[in-house]
Amino acid sequence: MVFQDPYSSMNPVFRVSHGIMRNLKLHRPELNAVQRRAEAERVFTLVGLTPAAEMLRKFPFEMSGGQRQRVGFAQAVAVRPRLILADEPVSMLDVSIRAGILNLMTDLREREGVSILYITHDIASARYVADRIVVMYAGHIVEAGPTEDVLADPKHPYTQLLLSAVPDPREPVSVSTSAAVGEPPKVVNPAEGCRFRERCPLAIDICGRVTPRPTLLAPAHTAACHVATANAGGAAATRS
Repeated sequence: MVFQDPYSSMNPVFRVSHGIMRNLKLHRPELNAVQRRAEAERVFTLVGLTPAAEMLRKFPFEMSGGQRQRVGFAQAVAVRPRLILADEPVSMLDVSIRAGILNLMTDLREREGVSILYITHDIASARYVADRIVVMYAGHIVEAGPTEDVLADPKHPYTQLLLSAVPDPREPVSVSTSAAVGEPPKVVNPAEGCRFRERCPLAIDICGRVTPRPTLLAPAHTAACHVATANAGGAAATRS
């Protein structure tokens, strides 16, 4: 796990070496003290915290936000995981250093052979690092598929709304009128039906009665939307 706030996820009274050495002691008991120290220096170097021996001696308050987030990735990689869950790892960082962390994620994936589940509200950064994208609304997966396919041809109205909200520097400055209206959905004990229906400009009668299920609308591309499914069925009938 790599947490959103790198500072609050560390114990401020210990040096940053404490977290990674404890991780290694718990999850890789075959290593002795010398080997744990060597592995800690290796992963610190891997994530760009150099010189590693010096960085391991620092307290969290002596590091920048970007450096603390790199410590989080070092702690995760040190235990040789198959999957890293990265919860908004760049949302609390300055824009100027976000790209460095995103590049680190792609580098770790390639060099360490680890998968990363990247949770974010930023579609642009998801496009930069992700092979596949899953769009959720009110606790439900509404669309999933290869990143470029989903962003180039979004099937669900919520995904379309998200993409329309991304600023385009080529467009003239204006007040957007495409924002969703209506009440937010009830996520605790919700009634049957699509949770996006109150804000969806395409909602039809069945949306209020039946919860849509993910349906394959294109190769490896699914969406949970009655309207999208109906449109896809009509297009298929036309092609046949």
